[in-house]
Amino acid sequence: MANFVYSIMPELGPEFLRPAANSGSNLGVVEALHGAADYAYHAVAEKRGINPELIPSLGGACFDTVEAMAESPELKGVKAWTERFHTLWFDHGLLVYMNGNVKELADPTWKQFAPSASNSAPDILMGTPEEMIDQGRANGLGKEILQIYARAGGLGKNVLQVYPATGIAGNVQHSYAKVT
Repeated sequence: MANFVYSIMPELGPEFLRPAANSGSNLGVVEALHGAADYAYHAVAEKRGINPELIPSLGGACFDTVEAMAESPELKGVKAWTERFHTLWFDHGLLVYMNGNVKELADPTWKQFAPSASNSAPDILMGTPEEMIDQGRANGLGKEILQIYARAGGLGKNVLQVYPATGIAGNVQHSYAKVT
């Protein structure tokens, strides 16, 4: 089973089981997302015939993983949908969800872009786009994936100047929305 840290701040450890102060997160949504990720890791692993612990860092597993998360029973009652991003070098999928009135992101396969990520790093990054960028930067993610987080959050040109384009084509496809 995957090792989950319920905080996007891995340096504080699992006892720091609360959402980031500026995100408006509530613990129910955070727990639901971790449950949904666990569900998705197992569903995708079963489909591919591999160990679920490999999914967070497996290239090419992002679309199946975020779609399984969006369909998971753990997210019942959470407005969540998937978004697909196309760059010149790769495609990537994210789960987007509403946490109260705040649009937040979850990336359950970010480790495929950070092979040297610490074992103590969480399997899933989640939070506001700004939090995702900060955590991605702290965990060694490149500009391309950080810019995907910025685009997913609609952060505008000022942020894109901070994270200059190095291949993002800017084409987003919404695969589906789910409200239960």
